[in-house]
Amino acid sequence: MLQRKYSDIRAGHSYREDIDGLRALAVVPVVLYHAGLGPFSGGFVGVDVFFVISGFLITGIITGEIERGDFSVIHFYERRARRLLPALFAVLITSFIAGWFLLIPSEFSDLSHSATATLFFSSNLFFWNSLGYFSDASEFHPLLHTWSLAVEEQFYLLFPLALVISQGRRQATQRIIISIVLLGSLVLSIYAVKHFPEGAFYLLPTRAWELMCGALLATHVVPSISSPRIRSSLSLAGVALILVPMLTYTSATPFPGLAAIPPCIGTMLIIYCGRSSLAAKVLSTKPLVWIGLISYSLYLWHWPILSFLRIDQGSVHLPIFLSLSATVASFAAAYISWNYIERPFRVRTAVSRRKVFQLSGMGCIVVIAASTSVSATNGFPVRYDRNVTSFLELNTADIVGGRCAEGCPFGVEEAPPSVVLWGDSHANALTPALDFVARQEDLGGIVFADAACAPLLDVHRSDVGDKWKNCAALAIRAIDYIRKNRDQISTVVLSARWALAATGKGSVGENSRPAPLKIVSSSQRRSSVDVFRYGLERTVSKLNEYDIDVVILGGVPEIGWHVPKSLARAANKGMKPPRVPSLSDFRDRNSSAEDVMLEIAVRFDVHLIDLAPIFCSPKCKVVYRGKPIYRDDDHLSHFGAHRFLGPPLSKILLPKVAASRGVAGEEWIPLRHPP
Repeated sequence: MLQRKYSDIRAGHSYREDIDGLRALAVVPVVLYHAGLGPFSGGFVGVDVFFVISGFLITGIITGEIERGDFSVIHFYERRARRLLPALFAVLITSFIAGWFLLIPSEFSDLSHSATATLFFSSNLFFWNSLGYFSDASEFHPLLHTWSLAVEEQFYLLFPLALVISQGRRQATQRIIISIVLLGSLVLSIYAVKHFPEGAFYLLPTRAWELMCGALLATHVVPSISSPRIRSSLSLAGVALILVPMLTYTSATPFPGLAAIPPCIGTMLIIYCGRSSLAAKVLSTKPLVWIGLISYSLYLWHWPILSFLRIDQGSVHLPIFLSLSATVASFAAAYISWNYIERPFRVRTAVSRRKVFQLSGMGCIVVIAASTSVSATNGFPVRYDRNVTSFLELNTADIVGGRCAEGCPFGVEEAPPSVVLWGDSHANALTPALDFVARQEDLGGIVFADAACAPLLDVHRSDVGDKWKNCAALAIRAIDYIRKNRDQISTVVLSARWALAATGKGSVGENSRPAPLKIVSSSQRRSSVDVFRYGLERTVSKLNEYDIDVVILGGVPEIGWHVPKSLARAANKGMKPPRVPSLSDFRDRNSSAEDVMLEIAVRFDVHLIDLAPIFCSPKCKVVYRGKPIYRDDDHLSHFGAHRFLGPPLSKILLPKVAASRGVAGEEWIPLRHPP
């Protein structure tokens, strides 16, 4: 009877155990996917299953009440408050408590902003707008998962009004309106996945069609099927349409768009075939129903638990025993939350409407007060000693990151440009050192660099959506500038995160999406290293036409964890920071890129400078004289660029001057491979 009493028993719907079981089918793969456990590489589609279920149930509730003439907006939002807010407040307050002990000031301040956005159901907009190229991995944001709640609640700000307005019209008209919105949102989602992937994932207009799938089903658009055999067959097909994507999709799958259609149709089929189908009978078993009952709390709690654990460990990738422990803790927290927080608030005789709104208001005040105080103090830095916060005091240039897509001058502005630096964000990171060296010798130059834009002609990363057009435009500007000023330019320096370009994969400890390269003018599928060779060859060949010295600056080591934050956290706890890579790790990671760069350097007679021995001997350096030399996990800080790249940049700009200053030749080891 607990299931019947405390599940979604709503007007217009008799309770269906199989829908709670369907919730279990959705939430368990989500949890395991986020924990890095099990075979569910596409477990994220469970969120889409939830969207369809929600659209179906809420539409049935509202239309049923409208038909009976007892629909009330206040009553509708009272139900939403009872359903969502108590457990959500508990998660937000607990996150602030955990943040006090585990988060450095900037992270604590970020948590306060995301908590405020979550409170007002706009966290999808917040994370879409704030998770840029230089942001931490998404796993380090404890409230990121609330984006899906925001999508739902934004939808339910508008949808009930639309149903009320259509009241009195024929049901066919209602179905047509829902179908038009569904198709429009789906088309937009398909387009946005290719051109604006982040927006497609987080925003309501590209997700509304999934909720509309459930809404359309609730209008009885398809007549019922009398044959039990057909219903069972279709229901099993629905399970397959959900499970196959969960088992085969990966973080590289463009999503939602077309890829979200199978799990949404699968969910519709299971609901449509009713409680007597074979799939429904399996989903109605007690263990699955129980998980379905706690699914909302499980979804709410699992992500912060995993996120804070990853923050504490300083790594996206957790040891399996920690992942298992976090998963068990998530289920325990979910049960406690469901039993002692969710259930009592759903009983109207125990908690009246007035009490619900009063307690909700008090919860809002507490969260807003906590957010305001944390934000106003910039994350309460008084929690940390001065020697700890020193790790976090980076130069302003490190914080801003900078973009030079239009070209940024460096050195002496009055001097004619003699050097061009062309590359991605790694090139931008070394600009302060290049500017310092150039000013010392009265030289001028210009930087063409932007994030994710390696200096590879006719090649782009397939994971950046329409940004590849910006990279192509940057390349055109760089080449055009070099061509027009070739009489003054003596050297072009190419710098990038070569290992990522050559492999299409992030470094160890980095849970980034795959970033394979693609030739712009070809639909033929080729490996990233082959495309990398093609692009670098095109670039060097083009520059050689202008009779200009070309220097390929090797990549800097990728550390795999946020250096300043992890150093500060480790120092605060009196522990050692995470493991740093070694020179051999660097060689293994960069072997594909090094092979190609060495081949092209020999073939086109260009200079190649290996930076690895400067940073790794044999362990790679992350700190020098108490200061971090990285601003995150793979970009050099202002200080690090000055300290470690000044000498090799002097060699590039002024080889004779560098030699006269006694720069030892053995410091500049030519690119080579380990035996």
